[in-house]
Amino acid sequence: MKIAVKKITEEGLSLDEKVPVESWNLDGFDLKFIDCIKIQGEFKKIYNEIISKIGIKTHCQIRCSRCLTEVCQVRSYSFEKSYSLDELNNFLNIDQDIREEILLNFPLKVLCSSRCQGLCPRCGRNLNWGRCNCLN
Repeated sequence: MKIAVKKITEEGLSLDEKVPVESWNLDGFDLKFIDCIKIQGEFKKIYNEIISKIGIKTHCQIRCSRCLTEVCQVRSYSFEKSYSLDELNNFLNIDQDIREEILLNFPLKVLCSSRCQGLCPRCGRNLNWGRCNCLN
């Protein structure tokens, strides 16, 4: 998302944008982002800085860490960041900041539900579907 610095004023600039996930290369081994990344931004020029408030909404398909079932989740993030006008050229590009925010704040372990029982350590049966014969 590139923003012309001259469009950002003291009154502020609001932007809503949908970015295709394919262009960001966020997918991992057991994680796939689907749909678009929705970005809402508020930008204000204050003295020699641009202050931004960014909201992000993503849809992803991920495997549960306990039972390996695929689940779809909606994740929302928000952050604030300031940029010095002395360090900017004609455009403010916030793509890298948004990408970092998504990746750094993604949980290490995702569960399909808080009551997920996982897999049987002997036979591998998903215990959310019922008990197996090897555990008493």
